[in-house]
This record gives sequence, structure tokens and C-alpha cells, in this order.
Amino acid sequence: MPFRRITGRFWLVAGGVLAAYIILGFPLEHQGTAEMWTYRIGLAAGTVIPVVFAVIYTAFGLSGRHPEAKWWRNQLGTAEVAAALSLIPAFGPLAWTFWKDNGNLTPSWCAWAEVAGPVVTAMAWAWLCIIWLRIRAAAR
Repeated sequence: MPFRRITGRFWLVAGGVLAAYIILGFPLEHQGTAEMWTYRIGLAAGTVIPVVFAVIYTAFGLSGRHPEAKWWRNQLGTAEVAAALSLIPAFGPLAWTFWKDNGNLTPSWCAWAEVAGPVVTAMAWAWLCIIWLRIRAAAR
């Protein structure tokens, strides 16, 4: 797969986005509408984008032109998709709460998913870390 080299321009833009995020937090503080919509959009994106990632990765694997993208055939790819999808239990219940239930975490299934979501996410990301450590150990 062709990867582009990360340049100083990337880090400059990333730093600018981070600075804008921090600076905008001050004038938008105590502005309930801006805070609510920022949170809602972030929760929705955090729920949907992992699925989009998994669909794109799967489509590349199924296309046949990228055999290395068959994530279901290797531990690293499987761990990457599991880590991405593990974000859904962390973001999904809160997205449901703020989009559907006006900020009230009332359904018991939603509350349980919110409580257990970070555990699922941590386990998936720990598995990804272990896979990378195994790759490093095997390379020695």
C-alpha cells in the first residue's frame, strides 16, 4: 500500500486544529447550544466513523486488488477493526442519549452499554497493543 510520508505541514495543520479547539473553548464556554451541538456531532461521528472504517477496509479486502487488506485473515487487521468497532459501545449509548432521549440516560440497555463500553474499548485496544508488541518481538 502506498503511504505518504508525514511532513512538517501535517504537524503544523494538526497543531493549528488543536490550538483552534482549545482557543474556541473559551468564547464558547457557557454557550449551551454550541456545546450541545459540538457534543452531539462528536458522539455521532464517534459512533458512525468506526463502521465506515470497517466497511472501507472490508471493501478493499473483498475487491481482490488488495490482498493485504483482508483484515479477517491476520491478527493485526482483525485487531485494528476490533479496536475501531470497540469505540461504538463507548460513543453509541451517549449518542443515543443526546440525540434521542434529550440527554437522559433512561433505557437500562443504554446505561449498561455506557458503563461497560469503556471496558470493551480498553480490552480491544490492549489486544492491539499486544499484537504490535508481538510483531516487534518477532522482528528482532
